[in-house]
Amino acid sequence: REGRGEEINKSERRPVLHLALRMPEGARVDVDGRDVMPEVHAVRRKVAAFAEAVRAGKVVGATGKAFKNTIVIGIGGSSLGPAFLYEAVKATDLRANMGDREVRFLANIDEVDTARAISRLDPAETLVIVTSKTFKTRETLINACTMRQWLLGGLPRP
Repeated sequence: REGRGEEINKSERRPVLHLALRMPEGARVDVDGRDVMPEVHAVRRKVAAFAEAVRAGKVVGATGKAFKNTIVIGIGGSSLGPAFLYEAVKATDLRANMGDREVRFLANIDEVDTARAISRLDPAETLVIVTSKTFKTRETLINACTMRQWLLGGLPRP
């Protein structure tokens, strides 16, 4: 049913399209009679290009410094998926591609967890990524606002 784009998530009245994110070019998933795969692959290409630009130092922070750290904000699967992938990459030769970059995860609104996530990080060198299906989860929005305040508070004023 997921591969056919059927409504599975009844509470949000929407299809569950995790499978679409893993499908190869040329695969087809119809949602309401429209193949969503061209859009999925276009976004995947944009994300890959952005990630490469960050690693290459072409995308920098507000002060012009390259990003050395990343904080990933997400709740549930929006946190667990990226965290599991990060741990898997660290256990392979791909870890060398990360250089001295550090990735941290903020998955709840506990003040101690927030303090741990930002401990010893320079806001000028930290990229914050918010992962969410809907960007309506209360905890995700609270954490995003908290990180925004931390970033703005730690950067020089123009």
